[in-house]
Amino acid sequence: MYPKHVARSNCNFSAYLDIAIKHYQQAKNMFIILKTIDNTERDPSSEHQMYDEIYISIVFSSMAVESFLNDYAATCLDDDFFYDNFDKLSVISKFCLISNFILNVKVDKAKSYYFLLKELERERNLLVHNKSKSASHLGYTKDEYLEIKKQKEEGLLPEYLQINLIEIKKDLLKAFKGIKCLYEITLFFDKYDINIWANKRLFRPDCKGNDIDYNDICNELQSK
Repeated sequence: MYPKHVARSNCNFSAYLDIAIKHYQQAKNMFIILKTIDNTERDPSSEHQMYDEIYISIVFSSMAVESFLNDYAATCLDDDFFYDNFDKLSVISKFCLISNFILNVKVDKAKSYYFLLKELERERNLLVHNKSKSASHLGYTKDEYLEIKKQKEEGLLPEYLQINLIEIKKDLLKAFKGIKCLYEITLFFDKYDINIWANKRLFRPDCKGNDIDYNDICNELQSK
């Protein structure tokens, strides 16, 4: 178990989570505004900025999860032993190591915490290990590309080039799931280690500052 009243330095998981929440909430507010604007009046730079917020939120959620798992395992197993032997493991492997060998709990891969962790790791890797693709036709077939060219010359915007709110909402959900992942993991730890108080340490509904609405995010996490 996590020892009581332990003094630790360089614990950044709370700061990373704050950043993830802040940028998710900014992206969410931008999406709400975007839905009210007609396609012909939308500024593409607003969509790009919203995706900046989404990407930041996903990456920092992943950083918060790994920082939390590192701190927990290193505290329980000893800093040198953990970082010398297990630091290079994937986030999923670190979680399974803690669950099976420290908490003595078999990981249930059917539970939401495991699914969310796998999804967050995948989304983080797609962003951090970005792979470009050929854009000779901007991802469209030759006929679609020629149609786009024709419509642009005539000053018209093809329907399939309009901002797709459904797709944007899906990407916004990815950012939310990143935060939800850490929320579910803190509840998991609190269930099996009475000393950690993980949820209250990271999700602080009574905390003020940092331009973050903690009550709003906690209510959203509990309702979805």
